[in-house]
Amino acid sequence: MNKKYVDEVRRFGGPKPRIDADGKARNVRHIDEIDPSDVITDGQGNVLRMPLLRRKPCFARPERFLRGLFGSKSWTDDKGVRRPSASPCYTCEDMTLGTFMSCHKVVVERIESSSSIEDAFEEWDDSTAGKTGPWCFNGERRQLWNVFLDVIEAHGGWSNINENQVKVASLAEAKEERRRRKHSERRRRAAERDRRKGLIGPLTPEFFAALDEERDERAQMLKELKKIQGKTRRDTLWIHVTPDDTWDRVADVWRAREILRRANAKETGKAIAEILARMPRYVTKQPAYLQARVSKDLKRIKRLENDERGEPIWPAWSFDA
Repeated sequence: MNKKYVDEVRRFGGPKPRIDADGKARNVRHIDEIDPSDVITDGQGNVLRMPLLRRKPCFARPERFLRGLFGSKSWTDDKGVRRPSASPCYTCEDMTLGTFMSCHKVVVERIESSSSIEDAFEEWDDSTAGKTGPWCFNGERRQLWNVFLDVIEAHGGWSNINENQVKVASLAEAKEERRRRKHSERRRRAAERDRRKGLIGPLTPEFFAALDEERDERAQMLKELKKIQGKTRRDTLWIHVTPDDTWDRVADVWRAREILRRANAKETGKAIAEILARMPRYVTKQPAYLQARVSKDLKRIKRLENDERGEPIWPAWSFDA
């Protein structure tokens, strides 16, 4: 018996699978695409070998797969067709089809591995009459669904090598994350020392000419990045959904920050907003509005300059007189 699997049958077979035993929300992430042919089982639903799959504790659990597909509320489109609402299972199918099909493959094998589980599933399935939605888990159908969960618990669940793979990968990722953070902090401190020593200087026409040219290049870079798709849509979604006007303002905030650095002044949101307020495109904006936008844009800039995972989108800039 796989005690860990059995202990979580009610959680994954219930309406709130994201909430673990400690009451914490555990979100799934659709980041890994695997091929069904790479998932090797023993023919009884136990996974012996498969690629690493992260943030998917629901993978191949019959109780979660069925509840995720059948339990979603439906809505009517413009043509009067009833469609299921988005759920993690449907999102998985949309974003990582190979992973979804791998999950389906093992779910079917697990249900068919036990006649009692298969019989309980068919009895519940017949009671739904092909319908979907929360209705499938209420009334008499709830009793039949609970019988299905009962026989899974009695069966003892199944094992999956991925559970241990995830633990090992987490240890390695944590070590690598610590290394990256230390490296990034060393680079940040070195850059700060260089800035204090060499980047402070007069605000000359040559400085502003170089700064404005760099500002335009950085704004254009972000607009061009919107045309490029990352490994998954989620990787670059934050860039794609940001309007070009916003990226122009982000570049202006970066420009204002560089002016303050050159002048050895404090890089506060208020100081940056005051510089923006003198620019023609912002003269009609209220100070409170500008400061609020600057605060958000500085967070975007921090993300653009982040080098913890390799080359940053916006590398450091300096003016050589």
